Amino acid sequence: MRLRLDPWSADQPQIQALEPRTKSEIHFVEGPDWQAMPCNPIPASLEYVYIVDGTRQLYANVTIEDQERVVFGGLGAIATGAVELHPLGLRPAGLKYLDSQRILVAGGGYHPEPLRLAPLAGQCPELLFSAHTERENEIHTPLNGLQNLMLNLEQQLSHDLSSGIEEVSVKPIQLKSVVFQDGRLRKDNPEKLVFGIVKTQYTHFLPPTEQRILAQLRPKERTPIFYFQYEGESYARYSWYVRLAAMPPYMQSYGGLVRVEAYAPSDFEDLPPAIRLVADFSGELLSRLASESFKDRRAPQNLIPTGALEKELKRRLGAKDIIERRIRQFLMEEFAAGQHP
Repeated sequence: MRLRLDPWSADQPQIQALEPRTKSEIHFVEGPDWQAMPCNPIPASLEYVYIVDGTRQLYANVTIEDQERVVFGGLGAIATGAVELHPLGLRPAGLKYLDSQRILVAGGGYHPEPLRLAPLAGQCPELLFSAHTERENEIHTPLNGLQNLMLNLEQQLSHDLSSGIEEVSVKPIQLKSVVFQDGRLRKDNPEKLVFGIVKTQYTHFLPPTEQRILAQLRPKERTPIFYFQYEGESYARYSWYVRLAAMPPYMQSYGGLVRVEAYAPSDFEDLPPAIRLVADFSGELLSRLASESFKDRRAPQNLIPTGALEKELKRRLGAKDIIERRIRQFLMEEFAAGQHP
């Protein structure tokens, strides 16, 4: 028996670990040989790289009581944005398209009114919560509702920033920009050139023979591209694995790996040239952006731009403890007002 350390600490959120299984057989679309592939240089035409991410915070679970009906609700916030950078660092990176909003989520199809918490001088600013409704009415409905809202906004931003696949598939390919989204792609849009980066590898997609090569990948190397569908989804993905950095021998074999995925059409034999191009230089580009363990506990998979974006998005969500206290105070005031008309 040999134990190896998971480089992602046990107290880190493992949302990406909950990937669905594949629906269909894996199809290998890049040559007959399954072996490590070296990286190519970043093309000179590439000027813009966008890293898109989002975050969410549930401040408080509540119940919403209206006459004889009681539904689960929650007060929370979401934030999304992107980092814009030059792949070779020829200009400063910048935070772009930042958006944050506070939300009152209600389950059971209930439509609440928007909520305003007045500011308290020296304690808390004004808090405005827009209303959102979910059909389900379970204890986890508010958190799931926030998560889905965040993912939808994140996905929409990725699509807005990306090129159309047909625009960059005419040879010679002049790829000017590329969009990487933190996490897997969650909609069907094969017309868009968007790439998801899955940081944790707890779901094994490949057959055992092909899976073994992952532990053998050296920094910047990738696997060949394969094609698959997620369980419960009708659309497909192209995907490949990239080794970002060498890991200490006591770490688990999949440490330092990311899985990249792109939208795929229904015909898996038609691999768009632009996707192959990005796969070829993804090892070089992503390794340049990889974080280091003394700066980020989720290194190297949590890219440096992603970490910077996360920090700003969390700042925009506000101080959780202060907002929680303001919510409790508001609810006590509402209760007192109801007791003494």
